[in-house]
Amino acid sequence: MGAVLGRLRFEGERGIVLGWILRIVVGVALAGVLLYEAGAVIVAAVNADNAARSAAQEAVSTFARDHDAEAAKADAARQAAAEGAVVTAFHVDAAGTGGQSRVTLTVRKIAKTLFIQHIPGLKRYVVQSASSTAYST
Repeated sequence: MGAVLGRLRFEGERGIVLGWILRIVVGVALAGVLLYEAGAVIVAAVNADNAARSAAQEAVSTFARDHDAEAAKADAARQAAAEGAVVTAFHVDAAGTGGQSRVTLTVRKIAKTLFIQHIPGLKRYVVQSASSTAYST
């Protein structure tokens, strides 16, 4: 950044002020982009966790009511999709602790970034996964 901006030539006091203003504007813009990218990854992680919890709760409610694992999985997938996530793993137990039904699932959510998704070393941060277990009441 300094090398590119250092080559710009401004004349007199006005040029000095314009040079500093330009450096500040570029610096603030870069900081904004970095904060946006980091924020997108953090928001995707939180949303994946929320989607996993709500999908697991929806699935365990369906399974406790109908005792149909496929219907429970379909409800979990529908709930996760409503929150922008995809169910990647699903397991249901009919006889958990104390006769409770238990659903454990994992969801995946992709962060909406501008640049991280295109940088090979950082692509792994774009895909956020979360797991959750829910028990029937």
